[in-house]
Amino acid sequence: MNASRLLLMVAIGTLLAIPSAQTAVLFQSGSIGVLETFDTVSGATALIGSSPVGTMDGLAFSPNGTLYGIHSSPMPSSDQGSLYTINIRTGEANLVGHTGLLAQGMTFGLDGTLYTMAGGN
Repeated sequence: MNASRLLLMVAIGTLLAIPSAQTAVLFQSGSIGVLETFDTVSGATALIGSSPVGTMDGLAFSPNGTLYGIHSSPMPSSDQGSLYTINIRTGEANLVGHTGLLAQGMTFGLDGTLYTMAGGN
């Protein structure tokens, strides 16, 4: 896999891997709304920051390098499936809009189209 391709991994919280020739750094949105990295070679973790939004149910980098997150409330509401841009230096999340979906993950196509998987209770 070359360094320009992205791999989305789902585990506890949401993980997004950015592979390179020698290492992969995972971005994780944890259960208390923190954004952190995990280096798969050294095992080191680093807190980037937190957001009052809470855990992102999906993370994906757009083709232009912007990190997006989607957050779905466990209860149906008007802000269901809220889409955010996330600053990878601070963890700050800025609302883009509401999808109305109970999103459970997302990814970008090479053409920049955003895809999400949605489900229900």
